[in-house]
Amino acid sequence: MLDAIGVQNRIQLGETVQEQIWGIEHPPAGEKRGWVETGRGETGWEKRRISALAETRNKAMEPLVNDESRQWDRVLWINDVIFTNEDIATLLSTRDGNYAAACSLDFQNNAQTYYDTFALRDSAGNPTLSTHYPFFASKTSLKALYALLPIPVQSCWNGIV
Repeated sequence: MLDAIGVQNRIQLGETVQEQIWGIEHPPAGEKRGWVETGRGETGWEKRRISALAETRNKAMEPLVNDESRQWDRVLWINDVIFTNEDIATLLSTRDGNYAAACSLDFQNNAQTYYDTFALRDSAGNPTLSTHYPFFASKTSLKALYALLPIPVQSCWNGIV
């Protein structure tokens, strides 16, 4: 569909669940770039989540980085979430496009629990206080949340970015 309307795109799926599980359980021999020795499990090594995610991100970004003849206004990342066209349009029009990054919030359990707390930091840099509303410690982030405005944060990486 994106090709049909002239929107350049790249879908990077990464590994299947089975490949991820196998890779987590079988660290490579020799140099273990992207792994950390923890002493847990059968091998004592664990794959670093951020390294694996960064590798997938970088593969998806290759066409943008390698094409110096074009300038990109926005990059849209879509994770494993359910969204609507309106959700995408709303996110992209946040603050009339004046942002370094704009992220959705991901919920689970019938939208009762905030899911992706790993990367979210409020405007003061604090991690989320809870997976339940109102989530944030920072007065600035809370004020925007209560007013139903875009919430300023220092870090986010959620289902739609």
